[in-house]
Amino acid sequence: MPKRLSLSVLFLTVVLISCKTDFEVNDKWKEINIVYCLLDKDDSVHYVRVEKAFQNADQSAYTIAQNMDSLYNQDSLTVTMLETKNGITTREITLEKIFSNDKDSGMFAYPGQFLYRTPGIVTLDPSANYTIDVKDNKTGLESHGSTDIVNDIHPGFPNHNASTINFQPYTSTTFYFNAGDGAKFYNMELDIHYTEYAGKDTTAPATQMEIVWPIFTNYSLTETTGETEIKRVVLGSEFFQLLHAHIPVNEDVVRKFRNVTIKISSGGTEIYNYIQVYTPSI
Repeated sequence: MPKRLSLSVLFLTVVLISCKTDFEVNDKWKEINIVYCLLDKDDSVHYVRVEKAFQNADQSAYTIAQNMDSLYNQDSLTVTMLETKNGITTREITLEKIFSNDKDSGMFAYPGQFLYRTPGIVTLDPSANYTIDVKDNKTGLESHGSTDIVNDIHPGFPNHNASTINFQPYTSTTFYFNAGDGAKFYNMELDIHYTEYAGKDTTAPATQMEIVWPIFTNYSLTETTGETEIKRVVLGSEFFQLLHAHIPVNEDVVRKFRNVTIKISSGGTEIYNYIQVYTPSI
């Protein structure tokens, strides 16, 4: 008896779907505050800038950015600084609105800008937490941001008693200091100052020159190891290589070394995170 061949047939149904690639870039309007504030315990007056996010389907963003009304809510904001210690509010300061004419040129409206500043002299407490509160009295929208204050460092070398740094080609110098409370990252630079005289006459008018030497930038403290001391070893040869790279050979001038300024700056976790997020775009 012949074998029967069984065939299974699979029918494929092909459906063509067209995709619509058009989409709306702009969503419905929504009130969004953009708040900028840097607090430094060594400052006596503190400023806050509050801007609006804007959009428009009919005009270029470059055009809208030149309109001050698109950037600032000029009438209905109340901006407050709250000082808190151990969960208790110890000060509440209402900031005053001012109009400043010192804004740099650029794609956004200038030179004027609206700012909010603390009235009179306000000294910040390094052991406190500070909150900036922004409220739109018309719409009820509130924006908040909090930060701790970065305290002073404790210098090791150089310090106020060590006035000499000895750079030699085959030696090294170790700069170190203890971190201040509240600091997340540090920058350190050496500003080398010298005087350049035209010709051989050192009594003639001179030009004050400066070379900026970044030792490290955005150095982040390691919280997992409890790191509190920052050290950097600098080779003397690096110092002379820097001078060679920045000071051209010129036998028609006389140069005299003046001094070196050491600058150490630090920031808290909030500004550190801000820099990390925005560095790719800037």
